[in-house]
Amino acid sequence: MVARGLDPGAGLLPRSVRWPTLALLAGVLTTLFAIWIFPYGRLARAISDRSEALVGVQIELDDLAPHLGLSGLGLAATNVRATLPRGDALLLPRVFLRPALSLGWLRGEPSFAVDVDGGGLGRVAGEIAVGAHGGFRGDLDGLALALLPLDQAVPGLSMEGRVTAAVDVATGDAGRPEGTLVFHATEGNLMGPGLPIAVPFARFEGDLALGGDVFARVAKLELDGPMLFASATGTVALAEVAGQEALDLALDVRPAGRALVPVLRDLGIDAQPGQTTRLAITGTLARPTFR
Repeated sequence: MVARGLDPGAGLLPRSVRWPTLALLAGVLTTLFAIWIFPYGRLARAISDRSEALVGVQIELDDLAPHLGLSGLGLAATNVRATLPRGDALLLPRVFLRPALSLGWLRGEPSFAVDVDGGGLGRVAGEIAVGAHGGFRGDLDGLALALLPLDQAVPGLSMEGRVTAAVDVATGDAGRPEGTLVFHATEGNLMGPGLPIAVPFARFEGDLALGGDVFARVAKLELDGPMLFASATGTVALAEVAGQEALDLALDVRPAGRALVPVLRDLGIDAQPGQTTRLAITGTLARPTFR
């Protein structure tokens, strides 16, 4: 009498699908085990160190774990502490990160899908590319303007309010940003070069194209508020030093009342309440001139 060998699944599945099914099950169990024992603590420290080196933001991740969502398997962290370059400390309720489908992985320039829930600070969702041509493509939703390092792009610029934006910007071959930025900000104020007071706005919108033979082409830049309406179009030239970019803009200005008239006059703008004045903006981003 010959003993029958062990045949897992005998009588349960046809032989043609039995072994492929068992192999798939073994692969799933192996993957789950690898996820279970993965050193997430070391990965969290690596993310923190890398983020500080790349963008100057120190990130502290205490609770990093695998997460399976509708978009696939990734990593999720809760109660993430982020310290901005100027020292502001933020608490982000949730951050989700997963590898993105991109050909950049073949060039050694990986991309990651990110979804940052900042609670009352707003939300950022999109794709971050890392490497020589790194950049961001995605959306800002209700993001607090005060968090953005605007003064790094335009010395002296600061804003408050909330912004919704569509961003598609990458680093070009010359190391400069290239892409598009369309934004809509509400209920805030603006402080810029040459302005001794903050100018409130109900609406501030922009449509910019970055790169090419200029730093930026301004298709639309419009501010509308209780004290002032202003609209600008034109170009911002390239420069080696931030703030030295030459301006070639056309500006329409209409004060709503007399409160800003003395301020505008000090800037060389002779505008009357309720009347639109057309001007040219030259000079540089750091020191614009009006004529």
